[in-house]
Amino acid sequence: MSTMTPDANSILMSGGGAFASFKEHGDTITGTVTQVGEPYQVREWNQATSRSDGPPKFTKAGKPVYAFHVSLATDERDQFNPDDDGERTIDVNSWRMQDALRAAIKGAGAPGLEIGAQVTLTYTKDEVQGDSRSGKHYAAQYVRPANVALMGGGQPAAAPAPAPAPVVQQAPAPAAPAPVAVAAPAPAAAATQSPADLAKQLIGVGLDDTAIAAATQLDPAVVAAIRAA
Repeated sequence: MSTMTPDANSILMSGGGAFASFKEHGDTITGTVTQVGEPYQVREWNQATSRSDGPPKFTKAGKPVYAFHVSLATDERDQFNPDDDGERTIDVNSWRMQDALRAAIKGAGAPGLEIGAQVTLTYTKDEVQGDSRSGKHYAAQYVRPANVALMGGGQPAAAPAPAPAPVVQQAPAPAAPAPVAVAAPAPAAAATQSPADLAKQLIGVGLDDTAIAAATQLDPAVVAAIRAA
């Protein structure tokens, strides 16, 4: 059984940045492919260390099981790491993850992973419900580099313009109160007052000389003299 052992530079330079984590159903990552690492042989799970650092893993047919790293440029940032540049590495170490990526790549008509392509990978469910060790299932999307460029370099779409503020129709201003007409005193009152006294009273309430003359039967010149006195 032959195995492939990457050289030192392949181990050193493949991948990079923080590793993408798929812990909960729905965990997803989207980014632009910046590097595809050299294959490495997967190792068996070590119960003693609770890590995949056991002996090299083979299929039932005796073929080595390989995995590889894919580096993505993403918009993710660790708020506690000021040096975080958003690079994330996917450890493609599961045949289910490889199947999901393969289907997405073929669906896009691509020959394989391409630098500059946009990849989205989502953890959807477990082989045995509630047991992630039974095998995680994934869904993948793949956009070829040329289409990423058409979409604006794979950057998130700009936020939609805010909707215009609703027009608030103001209630019309209340109409100004109609002027109150000052009625001339009733004739009975006039009978108890002299025309001159009545004229003074009407002058006091703001009537003009013509209206006062008509109400008092005085000559307008007399009314004017009373006003001037």
